[in-house]
Amino acid sequence: MIIPLLLWVITLYGNGTATVGLNTTITGGQSITLALPVQPQSYIMVTVNGSPWYYILNGSLITVPIFGTANVSITYVPHALMENNFIGINVGNSTVEITIPSDVLIANITLSLINMTMSNNELIIIAKGPGGNSYIQ
Repeated sequence: MIIPLLLWVITLYGNGTATVGLNTTITGGQSITLALPVQPQSYIMVTVNGSPWYYILNGSLITVPIFGTANVSITYVPHALMENNFIGINVGNSTVEITIPSDVLIANITLSLINMTMSNNELIIIAKGPGGNSYIQ
């Protein structure tokens, strides 16, 4: 099985919510097991080749059955913490891309920063965990 470099994307929104997502193409094998970068709040939406798909969640590991080459998409709402009117997300040992729109204020970030760029009036941060970020909308 060929597993490409995976980069989870955390998108923050101006209303205080966030999503975590991954879109990738997997070639070969019968299943793929991935470590989630952030604990999910509840349900995880998994699609394979555009169709809803089943998965097994075991702690922070998700296993998705794959047969042959497949386009896999995983999306979920991360478990967030609230402290002193700030929303926080803890990231495990993963490299993530964080998309921050202009109406979100980052209060603290304890992840190891790799790169930062601006695109379409959004700050794009590539960072490595463990660590977290807190923000206010």
